[in-house]
Amino acid sequence: MKENVGELDRNIRFVAGGALLATAFIGNLSAPWRIVALLLGTSELITATTRHCPMNAFIGLDTNKDSSQDSSREEFDSDEAGSPVMQEPMAGDRI
Repeated sequence: MKENVGELDRNIRFVAGGALLATAFIGNLSAPWRIVALLLGTSELITATTRHCPMNAFIGLDTNKDSSQDSSREEFDSDEAGSPVMQEPMAGDRI
């Protein structure tokens, strides 16, 4: 599985999942809403732990900055020493 959940997204999912699970267990909810909160909270915690969200993959969303990206379209690249180097504009780029 390709990781498609970034660090900020992951932290938000941990907090939201924990809050939903806490609400499911100690909240004053009716049975159907308790089940919904339990399922959503579990889903959020699983996606945060595995760093893979099937819905993100389905819609093509990738919030993980560590995933391999096409560096040819980045404005800055780095030389062998790690210093930033400005790339030449590509055909079709706005200036």
